Amino acid sequence: MKQSPLWHGEQELDYDMISLAGDGVEKGLYPAGKEQLVTVGEMNVETGDGIRKTWLGESEYSHIADFILETYSYDERIRIERPALLLTTGREEALKLLFDELVTSGDTVVVESPVSPVVLGNLIRRQVKVVPVDCDPEGIVPEELRSCISLHKPALVYITPDYSDTVGISWSAIRRREIVEITQKAGIWLLSDRSGAVAPFAAGAEYSRGEGRSLYEIGRDKGLGERIAELMSMDGHGIHAGWIRASEPLIQRLKDAREAWGSAESISCPGGVPAQMLVRPGFSWPQHAAALNREYATRRAEALAVLAGSRALGAVCQHAAGSGRFLWAELPAGMDSGALLRAARLKGAAFLPGARCYAGAGNLRTLRLSLAEQSRPRLRLGLARICEAAEEFTARWGG
Repeated sequence: MKQSPLWHGEQELDYDMISLAGDGVEKGLYPAGKEQLVTVGEMNVETGDGIRKTWLGESEYSHIADFILETYSYDERIRIERPALLLTTGREEALKLLFDELVTSGDTVVVESPVSPVVLGNLIRRQVKVVPVDCDPEGIVPEELRSCISLHKPALVYITPDYSDTVGISWSAIRRREIVEITQKAGIWLLSDRSGAVAPFAAGAEYSRGEGRSLYEIGRDKGLGERIAELMSMDGHGIHAGWIRASEPLIQRLKDAREAWGSAESISCPGGVPAQMLVRPGFSWPQHAAALNREYATRRAEALAVLAGSRALGAVCQHAAGSGRFLWAELPAGMDSGALLRAARLKGAAFLPGARCYAGAGNLRTLRLSLAEQSRPRLRLGLARICEAAEEFTARWGG
């Protein structure tokens, strides 16, 4: 099999647990040359144990902010302003800052359903009431959102309109405008998380307009942007970088809150390389992101081919959803993903049951597979183990 251009060498397969349940990417997909990076200023990154501490020093912050401003400003009409931008060390720090500021214990937060398990866990730990609203292929359902807002009076609506890390929906242009109007006319904070399963990069008109249009920009153009915050991150794709866009008053409050954290604050995260990689001579994030997305597509095709060959799971690949580095599937009737997980773990493989992505009663037949957490050989082996477990499971069920 032809190796991926991102592949850094085959790894020996062993028979330990192969997890396809995580949110990060394996080291073979990190940008090459990370060993040549020199940590500058105040930034201290520990990738071995998944903990990041402190953040960028002033000089590094300025250089990376310039990169973001240049890369993600598409034309004079769509431009990111520095006072409305706050860099973070990734998604976890951005979520902590925003949730600390916008919600308190006892508040109600509306989320799309299914929702990122990382975000759901974060909200549950904050002791807020999480209310799910269903999605259709266009995005969160407007009528259900209106009813939910009227009934529950939430403090915040959280959405992922760009290739979510569950079912992978990319919202339609019409749905994006509808949700901005519904939330802003109700005076409710809208948090748009663009940290999707697809590596984010500036792809021109299709990214900045239409189905890829930023909800923050839609709100700003309509004069409704004062209660919209947007975050984007790269840490799910191997680089510890992220940023928040919001009104200048909110950005200033977030900066003040982070300064008050002090040196004792630490943020857990997937593994990866420091944000300095973005401004390293010779490195191009848009090119790397495009290569990552091609790699994700290749792995998806390989995963579906493995599943198609399974007597028990062949039907799963016919209607598989998800995008980028995740595959979201529904098991055949009569199967439960929690029970299958227990059987798969006995074979040495694991995945994420879809029920962990629902704030209420979830579909017990759904599951999420990470396509990027392991090398391609280990991904195939992990899938084979899951298929073997499923076939034994269904044989016992049928017998």
